[in-house]
Amino acid sequence: MPKKIHLELIRVFAIMLVVFNHTPAFHMPLQSAEVTWSWVLMLAASLADKMGVPLFFMVSGALLLGREESLMHVLRHRVLRMLLVLALFLVAQNAYFVGIGQLTLAEGVHQMVRLKSPAPATWFLSAYTAFLLILPLLRLLAQHMQPRHFVYLIILHLVFYEFIPLEHTPLSPWLPSTAIVGWLYIFPLLGYAAEHGKCGAWAGKLNRLGLYAAAALGAGVLLNAAFPLLLHRLPSVRLVCFSGTVLFPALFCYAAAKRYAPSLPQGLQRVLLLLGPATFTIMLTENMFRGIICAHMTDYSSSYAASCVVTLLTCGGGWLLGMLFKRIPLIRRLV
Repeated sequence: MPKKIHLELIRVFAIMLVVFNHTPAFHMPLQSAEVTWSWVLMLAASLADKMGVPLFFMVSGALLLGREESLMHVLRHRVLRMLLVLALFLVAQNAYFVGIGQLTLAEGVHQMVRLKSPAPATWFLSAYTAFLLILPLLRLLAQHMQPRHFVYLIILHLVFYEFIPLEHTPLSPWLPSTAIVGWLYIFPLLGYAAEHGKCGAWAGKLNRLGLYAAAALGAGVLLNAAFPLLLHRLPSVRLVCFSGTVLFPALFCYAAAKRYAPSLPQGLQRVLLLLGPATFTIMLTENMFRGIICAHMTDYSSSYAASCVVTLLTCGGGWLLGMLFKRIPLIRRLV
């Protein structure tokens, strides 16, 4: 199947957001309530950064929900392969941390037995495996849902992940985990809706809704950042609650990439087609590259610009390694 340039562009953009999410710059505006224009912009960037993983799930929905595969094919060729990637990742990551002295051998073995790793990607691999397990059911939903069902799904998502889990409700402590559960279905379904011709009669309206909502949300984010007392929420709480409304800018980014990516210069398209398939390697190795790079930057923990530089260099190292791995047949089939 030929690569779609807009999907590769989304992958490249999303992985940079994911890596930035793991740098000190992401948390800097959440540790201060002093309202300045630079603080407002940094908080808005941190809020918008939450699009990274949802965009990956949208791409997966666009690619996988329209296919016809048997349940056994999904289990054998998708779920088992992802479980193998997860197992290899756990072994490699824990061996790395044992090798650099951050874990003892006993601790590394204990981590692997518990299916844990010091690397942030562990949760994503587990969540993506869960998505693959429900893939056959999501395909049935996607292929039979009408426009009104998608609107209803969006409303439910906003109610459950944005408005109900306020600070004073019993659901508040559950919000981070339930938001991730929501990502397993809402974003793949929206990605399918925005991508496939079967939904073409109304996908354009959905994309325009994303455009208008993203513009309104952008203004709301700036307002919320500039006037923190309006909603009586701390910045960290605001960031978690953004898990609900992040679908609007994510949908807008997807629609914009689909519209404009085909008109990019051919040279840039070739670069994106080269980088896009290697983004998964960045997710698996970014903690190692980031640790090596930031060790040589004395102002990494205090400089916003340093985090941006580390993000770019970490992605660059992961891309080079990913393109090298793509030349190894066994690894190419896995990642």
